[in-house]
Amino acid sequence: MRREAKEEIGVDSITHTLIGRAIFNRHVIGRHENHQFIIFEIGTDEPIVLNHESVSTETFSSDGLKDALENRPQDFGDAFYFVLESFYRDYLPDDWVNRIEA
Repeated sequence: MRREAKEEIGVDSITHTLIGRAIFNRHVIGRHENHQFIIFEIGTDEPIVLNHESVSTETFSSDGLKDALENRPQDFGDAFYFVLESFYRDYLPDDWVNRIEA
């Protein structure tokens, strides 16, 4: 996790809390894949420094994230929605939660 934080956002000093684990099943390019997600919330006071693989970052307040999910759902990938469904349902728009529970 610390290596990934350094590699992906260029920070050395982080705090972290384990949120949980889940398997993300998906079908892509004609094959079935299982991805194990181990979710941590991390924090740092260091500035984020993107690497050559990263394009951009965006910071959201809780309400801002809910608004973006409702109004710009295409900006978030399937894996992001999987994490929200698994661990952060309060951030999902109401119609998304109703679809999951149906």
